Amino acid sequence: MPPSVSVDEAQACGAPSEVAPERLELTVNTSRRTASGLAVHFVGSSDDHYEDGGFDRLAEVRFSWGDEETTELVSVLGWAEEEADRQAFRSALDHCWRLVEVREDRVVVDVFADAPDGRRLPSCDEEPPPAEALPVFDSYHQVADGARFRATIEYDAAGHAWAVAPTPTILRHHGTRIEWANLAEQGRAGLGLARGRPVQITLRFTSTTIDKIPGERRWRSEHVAVIESACLP
Repeated sequence: MPPSVSVDEAQACGAPSEVAPERLELTVNTSRRTASGLAVHFVGSSDDHYEDGGFDRLAEVRFSWGDEETTELVSVLGWAEEEADRQAFRSALDHCWRLVEVREDRVVVDVFADAPDGRRLPSCDEEPPPAEALPVFDSYHQVADGARFRATIEYDAAGHAWAVAPTPTILRHHGTRIEWANLAEQGRAGLGLARGRPVQITLRFTSTTIDKIPGERRWRSEHVAVIESACLP
């Protein structure tokens, strides 16, 4: 855990003591997603003027997790002045978070990717064997709507995304990514707490979108997939 994080304060919010927070840096109108599927969006900042002539500058941070959404307004000026506010963890959609830095055009937040009620992914040894033998997903040539596979995923902290490891063979001239349709649901089951460890999953592809890059002989492919089960090897 980074030395700037108080374990006692984090645990008071409900954060797990054994898991370090994710640090997200956001500019205006950008979003990042944590390992548990929590989307953090920095809307921007605006000035709020009062009748007595005073004013404040408010930063708006939006959180969404599955179908749930909440917005937090933080005083930029107050945060800069109050040491207590800079250390305080807040709660949003079953996650603990705190501001590390806030400016008019940029925020940095620490987020604990917790799971409600302390749920954790099961060990693969505890999971019943699949009803059918599934092939290993090792090439994007295999992708088809409804196709099911087994794979190992790992969390890419730099890209803030779960990715299949090792990387499957990619179609020539294609940039490819997988969008996990039920990431928030898996986050509630404890996926976020597995950050830093390989996770074995079964997955099912549901749709594919391919767009040609204008003026180039290259394409962007986005495959939507559902994680049907997940466990720790």
